[in-house]
Amino acid sequence: MWRRMSLNRQSLRTCIVAGLVGSSLLVVLLLTSGASAFEIASFLTLMILMLGLVFGLTYLTLPRRSRKIYSQTASLGERQEYLLDEEGFSVSQESGSARAKWADLYMWDEDENVFLMHPNSMQAYLIPKSQVDPLVIDFAKARLSTYGLPRKGRPRK
Repeated sequence: MWRRMSLNRQSLRTCIVAGLVGSSLLVVLLLTSGASAFEIASFLTLMILMLGLVFGLTYLTLPRRSRKIYSQTASLGERQEYLLDEEGFSVSQESGSARAKWADLYMWDEDENVFLMHPNSMQAYLIPKSQVDPLVIDFAKARLSTYGLPRKGRPRK
């Protein structure tokens, strides 16, 4: 689940397509300028290595950046109270409260430890499963299914 959440598929696709288009344009430019096959192959190899390096560094630094953001956001350490009903749910904590409708959620996901409800592709309401009755999670899944999100990890279209 961590890997799936940490790397946005659409961003990855966009970067790959942009890299392929840019590389293709540069190969055409090299071909029209009279570059040899060896020079073109060297260029493509270098581009692939650079793309791998960029994604590798991004992936390796993600846990450190996440810890930093968590430590800088005091409200993430506050106790949260969720109230679920037929129309949606509300979250209350010391620093404020929020209300979300089931119909407005983008997607939901879960693993053995947490249940996540995403209002968009970058944020989530996190409910630790150890802190709630399994019936609460089942109720949320039923409501999400009723409002067009029947399966975990599948965004609303």
